[in-house]
Amino acid sequence: MSVDWYFLSGKFEFLAHMDPVSMVIGVILCGAGIFVACSLIDWIRELLFRKLKVKSRLARLEEKISLKFDNYLN
Repeated sequence: MSVDWYFLSGKFEFLAHMDPVSMVIGVILCGAGIFVACSLIDWIRELLFRKLKVKSRLARLEEKISLKFDNYLN
């Protein structure tokens, strides 16, 4: 089994013990919470990449590699 299985195992078990209406609300709230947390992480990643200028650095690296390959292929 993968590590993911153990990480999530039993984390949302409390929802199974709720009445149906509370369970639906709980599932929606848990999903919304996970979405917000992941969106926040992605926003922080985007800020960090922008601050470190990752896009322009990768473009320059791609250009250098492309020139090297062009030299070998021609």
